[in-house]
Amino acid sequence: MAKRVDQDPDSFIVPLNMNGLQGRMLYLSGNARNNKEILCVYGQHTSIEQWISLVQVLHRYGSVTMPDLPGFGGMDPMYKLDRKPTLNHLADYLAAFIKLRYKRRRITIIAIGYGLLIVTRMLQQYPDLAKRVDLIVSIGGFARHDDVKLSRLERITLRISAGLLSNKIIAWSWRLVMLHPFFLKEWYSYSQNYEMNTTRDAESFSAFIAMQTKLWQQNDLRTRARSIREVLLLDNCQVRVNAPVWHVSGAHARLVNEQLAEQHLQVVFTEYHQTKTNAQLDDIVQLSNPTYAAKLLPLKIRQQLRQM
Repeated sequence: MAKRVDQDPDSFIVPLNMNGLQGRMLYLSGNARNNKEILCVYGQHTSIEQWISLVQVLHRYGSVTMPDLPGFGGMDPMYKLDRKPTLNHLADYLAAFIKLRYKRRRITIIAIGYGLLIVTRMLQQYPDLAKRVDLIVSIGGFARHDDVKLSRLERITLRISAGLLSNKIIAWSWRLVMLHPFFLKEWYSYSQNYEMNTTRDAESFSAFIAMQTKLWQQNDLRTRARSIREVLLLDNCQVRVNAPVWHVSGAHARLVNEQLAEQHLQVVFTEYHQTKTNAQLDDIVQLSNPTYAAKLLPLKIRQQLRQM
């Protein structure tokens, strides 16, 4: 049988060094009967640990690899190399990782949220890699800036904020003060943007605050700010990708206009299929529950993974 993820994922996480950037990579090997190679690409404001339960489900279908992204999950940011963490540069990083890790083997890609933006841009810039992709599963992904449900004022505010927080000195000051656990707790307690918090019990809300505090301290703030700017300017519909995609809609219900996202993903990918989930990517406490995480892979997706 294939290994199962135990309560301590450290035994499956190894160091990762890509072009001088230090990070980590989770790897679970499959077995002789289940030798599919599955690459997981996570999104913004997250880490490997957040996806252990999802990886556990995916491991039923093959070997699973989840690398850190520069600036996320505790990995060194691209700023260390005097490069901005644009989608193009992150696409270069992911392409280099795939070539190094998989050589000429075929792969299945699970792209979560912002991860799909990176995967799409990579396959647009490196069409030879698309020939080696059996399947792309988009969990809450999208393809254009107008897929994101934001008002004009919200877009302007976010663009200005992202520009300011991309500055090294401003980001350092903000991290020191505003990302202190005390301020984070006050923010999430009273922010109207997180209305779900009002329905949580004290224990669940404490767990939510602890996770958010760790993520804000673990991830590079400048990279996070730049990724927001990339979303606000996004247009991945200019180049066609010759690969099949199964899109799990509903996972970003609070953020993504699914009708527009579906239209744009159909423009991008030569083969498009869709299914739906009621699990939410932003409910990071629930995602640690294997039963809840499994909902991100509805039956039709699991059937595809089994058949590939």
